[in-house]
Amino acid sequence: MGSVEPEKGGAAGSLEGTGYELGTGLGITVFGVSMASVLMASVFGRTIEIPSDLALPLAEQAGRRRTVLARVDQAPRVRPA
Repeated sequence: MGSVEPEKGGAAGSLEGTGYELGTGLGITVFGVSMASVLMASVFGRTIEIPSDLALPLAEQAGRRRTVLARVDQAPRVRPA
């Protein structure tokens, strides 16, 4: 802000504020989505049972999704220091 002409200080300040708010909102969104996906995979990855009478194409599709969830669940966890 120190390098901006005094006449354009208001515009520069509004751009700075908008950038800050946008960055904060996007950061919170990305963090929330990633944490929700990890939580959902760890909670529901072990509890989903594929019915034995499910049609073969649907069972194969569900099996692929379960494999992906199992891989996410087995991924290394970051432990707080």
